[in-house]
Amino acid sequence: MCGIAGILYYERGRARDPAESALVRRMGRQLERRGPDDERLYGDDDLLLLFRRLAVNDLALGSQPFVEPRTGIVSATNGEIYNHVELRAQLTGARFATRCDAEVVGPLAARDGPDFPGRLRGMFSCAVWMPARRELILARDRLGIKPLYCFRGADCLVFASELKALLVHPETPAEIDWGAFVGHPGGPGRAAVPPGIEEVPPAHAVVFGLDGSVDSRQYWNIRDSLAAASDHDVDAAARVRGYAERFSQSVEEHLLSDVPLGVFLSGGIDSSLVTAEARRHVGDLHAFTVLHESTVECGDAASAVRVARETGTRLHLADFRGPLLPGRLGADLAWFEYFVWVAERPWFSLEDVFKHELHRIAKAVVPGLKVILLGQGADEFAGGYSNQAGLGVANLGWEDYLSNTVGSLRGHRLHRFFRRDFESTLLQEPWGEFGRQVIVHAEWTLGKGNLRTEDRVSSAQGIEARVPFLDHRLVEYLAATPPALREPLLWDKRIVREALARRVPTYPPEHRKHPFVFGGNLEAPGRTLWGILAAVFPQFRDEYLADPRSPLDAASVVGWFDELASRPSRAYADIESLQECMSLAVWDRWLRRLKSSDRAAAPDAPSNLPHLLDGQDDLPADLGSAAP
Repeated sequence: MCGIAGILYYERGRARDPAESALVRRMGRQLERRGPDDERLYGDDDLLLLFRRLAVNDLALGSQPFVEPRTGIVSATNGEIYNHVELRAQLTGARFATRCDAEVVGPLAARDGPDFPGRLRGMFSCAVWMPARRELILARDRLGIKPLYCFRGADCLVFASELKALLVHPETPAEIDWGAFVGHPGGPGRAAVPPGIEEVPPAHAVVFGLDGSVDSRQYWNIRDSLAAASDHDVDAAARVRGYAERFSQSVEEHLLSDVPLGVFLSGGIDSSLVTAEARRHVGDLHAFTVLHESTVECGDAASAVRVARETGTRLHLADFRGPLLPGRLGADLAWFEYFVWVAERPWFSLEDVFKHELHRIAKAVVPGLKVILLGQGADEFAGGYSNQAGLGVANLGWEDYLSNTVGSLRGHRLHRFFRRDFESTLLQEPWGEFGRQVIVHAEWTLGKGNLRTEDRVSSAQGIEARVPFLDHRLVEYLAATPPALREPLLWDKRIVREALARRVPTYPPEHRKHPFVFGGNLEAPGRTLWGILAAVFPQFRDEYLADPRSPLDAASVVGWFDELASRPSRAYADIESLQECMSLAVWDRWLRRLKSSDRAAAPDAPSNLPHLLDGQDDLPADLGSAAP
């Protein structure tokens, strides 16, 4: 987990201006938490490229940007290249000065040009400057695990790992996309990219020339795996073995690190499998779990305790229970503003808070820890959303699941981010409803939803979050599942359950899937969210609703808060609407703050930590009796 920020100038020599170097360094301040260990700035006549480093591999020598000695190619890479040892052996003639995985990018680009990302296996976003051709290549991994944004101005290209850094530049737009906001029934939504700012698409390398030219190349397409699916190989047991073996290899590769690492163990199927596999390779593995009324009620917390005991993993539980939680967390206006800054969107969620604090606890418990393995990404391609009985949704069967979730995208919470032609194009895809679902997850929902959250909350604490379920070979394997085996292996995530049974035979085979934090109902998380908003609102009212630049009508928002406060109980959707209003006002102000050079420093992180339960003797009695 590192941070990239830079500017490519169309006017030769402008990059030598000290004021431009100072501007890029101000952009870099927004990335300090991503890369707390080192900052390096490369500059020549055309380019300024800043790199903030989180040192994970080759701690002494792995500083970036790298300059390839034969060609002068400059490269900066955020993420991890898991096959770098293989690539080093293939790059004959290349001279390497470090053991850092990212050093292979420059020699690979020298050999393969813009096709180099297709040779990489891992999670990455790269900026590669080709001085002989005076071209800059921006590239992202296949599934968009690592972020990269850019803005094409009249006389320069600005790029960065996060919106916050990009928005510091005076030419980038810094206003909420009100057109998208008004057109989206869900209100502010879960992202807020100002109009004119672009994300480098996943699985693409984009070549920018000094004449303003742009050449976008897709180097990977999940449709190739869908096309490979056939019913010639319908041995279900062999298919499960193949999946389990590939996943085991993925976890082993994701443990590449010269610093301590840990796992997040919710107790669900996915994180339990990650923990069990990681424990086979790590002698003293630490796992971290959220303890909340919802995780106790649905049985996930008890499941985490059982998996930790069976695998010999050291378990640490962060206690987020009880009505006094807002005070224990130090929830005030500055705290609320910080989490909106982390999220880079007009949105505040318990999921962000709990995961962020779990990362903080991991660092406090294990000195030097910088890497966490997650169970994220299993649901999207292994049928994780098929049987939603644990969510209170009627279990209608495989075909209904496919048609209900893919038949129309207009009701999807991320619909406003789709290109206007995307839905009609998608419905013309020849891969059927299963294939359409795979395409939507691979090209849209993962990168703009869950992966975005995981990246921001982990990077805010200087931790690299890794997702072994999203090894692209594993995703390809699932996409190529023979049609005759899709329902038997992917309904209710059966293929993952079978793989878990091999490692943790006592895991309840029918343990239901529950969404993180929300468990089986919204009552407990609603109480927690309301407690936080009620603690923050008085300061928010005084600071934001009196601001004439605020987009909110003060009387309406105060009236809504008063009405909610008067109720003996509150629907979660009503509480969330208040959260959306507050987050919208805060994000709107952050956009203005980031344009002010004297206010562009990153805000302070929270200081209070949740109560930590450590060791089997310190666990609540109710975990032992919780239903599986």
